[in-house]
Amino acid sequence: MSATLLIPSAVADQEGLATACPSNLVLAFPGTGETHPGANPNEQIGMLAGVTKPLTDTRSSDLVQAYYVPYPAVAIDPATATTYAQSKAEGIKNGSDKMAQVAAECPGTTFSLTGYSQGADVAGDLGSQIDQGKGPVPPDKISSVALISDPGRSATDNTVGVQNGEGHGFAGGRPPLTALSNKWLSICDPLDIYCNTPQDKPALALVGKLGSQLDMNDPVKSITSIVTAATNAGRPGGLVAAGPTQAATPTSTPGQESAPGASQTQPVPTGGNLLAQMVGSIERAAQAGNPQAAQAALDDTTNRFQQVSSSVTDPAIIPQIQEILAALGEVGKTLLRGDLIGVVTQVAALVPRVLSVGSQLVTTISQIVAKLPVAEFGALAATTAAIVGFAQSGNFAAIPPLIGTWVGQLNNVASKTAESGVLQMVPGLANTVLGQDPSSVVGQAVDFAEFLAGGSHTSYGTKAIVDGRTGTQAASNFIAANLSGGAAQDTAQAS
Repeated sequence: MSATLLIPSAVADQEGLATACPSNLVLAFPGTGETHPGANPNEQIGMLAGVTKPLTDTRSSDLVQAYYVPYPAVAIDPATATTYAQSKAEGIKNGSDKMAQVAAECPGTTFSLTGYSQGADVAGDLGSQIDQGKGPVPPDKISSVALISDPGRSATDNTVGVQNGEGHGFAGGRPPLTALSNKWLSICDPLDIYCNTPQDKPALALVGKLGSQLDMNDPVKSITSIVTAATNAGRPGGLVAAGPTQAATPTSTPGQESAPGASQTQPVPTGGNLLAQMVGSIERAAQAGNPQAAQAALDDTTNRFQQVSSSVTDPAIIPQIQEILAALGEVGKTLLRGDLIGVVTQVAALVPRVLSVGSQLVTTISQIVAKLPVAEFGALAATTAAIVGFAQSGNFAAIPPLIGTWVGQLNNVASKTAESGVLQMVPGLANTVLGQDPSSVVGQAVDFAEFLAGGSHTSYGTKAIVDGRTGTQAASNFIAANLSGGAAQDTAQAS
């Protein structure tokens, strides 16, 4: 028998009020086209209904309630010029604001985050902020994070459906997790390009990066995210493109928070933000007394700096990166001795050097972007967003003509990029779609069209992903197993 859903004052926006705060609040972020800014947050809808209803229907509202965060949920809306990046940013803000409100009114409530597709990108970025100690609540207030088809999935995320360590999301991976690493589950169908973009298909990766970062009012920002990814200095869209970016002005991005170890009043250079966050993840793990997590974070950070070193040719930056790599080696020796306090001290001293390199990378990236064909990139990004938008709405008949346009625009961008000389400045760009043979690009475009029509992205409620369970069942079970206040025990009684 289903329990009556009671809505406390800290949760209800549009429907009946109750006085009690739930022990557990599940914040659900629907996918593209499944919600809108004026949606009723207490109505369980779309793909995630298969995640949250089994939780709320078998438990009292004192134990568990679900809140569906309203946000635009669009890939691109020509009527309002709202893009994926803006839609996602609004989703993060709305979810963060709700969590802060509930935490203030209901200090005993713990939170679970779940999301599907674009909603998984939103929930994942919000969860990442919380993991880094920069969110609306501390990490110990999070019971679980369960993401379905996450475009921001990292190869290091705990994942079912694809093997851990394989592939990454459409929009590029987030920094390694620390505090929430054991509370995080990513569910991804191996055939779903949104969460499992093959390493050998750079055209598909470009679709994701452009589609997720397009800003109709600032095409330079969209291009900057691609160049930043090619230098391995930041996650596309999460860092460099988080705020207004000037092509020739290496300044900090407004609205971004200080990196770990930096002064709260010191702006963080955008290009170095991810690098500083990765170094900071070593420090946080050491402070938490977790040498295994510290070693994993150290390995990830060292690998990223090695990638940066091989991706740029600026003679002023490379020696500094080599010095940082040597310092990371010393951190590894200290960690092997079991001296976690020494690790914290070494990392804190290293952060300013990382920020300095990041600032110089911003300068280099700005110089590169100034040479690129901005108008052509903007046209390509608009076509990309239109393709993704039609796919999300199920209008597959409108896609084939756009594929031809997209390939032509891409080849135009590639040829003009080659003429600009930037491939010599950032060899990493040559390893992206800009360095691919046109016939390869066409093949990847066809692959993308076949993926859109294949249904692997939309079958998480019906297709067995792990141990005979669908993706939504796996997410629901993971959340249930981590609920607090006796709610987890209800799982056995309800099954």
